[in-house]
Amino acid sequence: MKKIFCGAVIALIGVIYSIALMVLATVNDVYGNGVSGLWGLLQGYDAELPLIISLCVVMIGIAVCVWGVFEKKK
Repeated sequence: MKKIFCGAVIALIGVIYSIALMVLATVNDVYGNGVSGLWGLLQGYDAELPLIISLCVVMIGIAVCVWGVFEKKK
């Protein structure tokens, strides 16, 4: 049960960070290399790597949850 809770918290942190980056795209009109929208914001603020990291954190959190669900009790 602890692994499921820990994985859910990790995934939640990653989701919140990803949503924060996407909200910035809607609030600010940033153009990066002639591209607008989310990709333009990520290029303008040089935030491609943080978004990729936050999405990886979400996947790791989900993996920990799944691991906790299918772990055999001793």
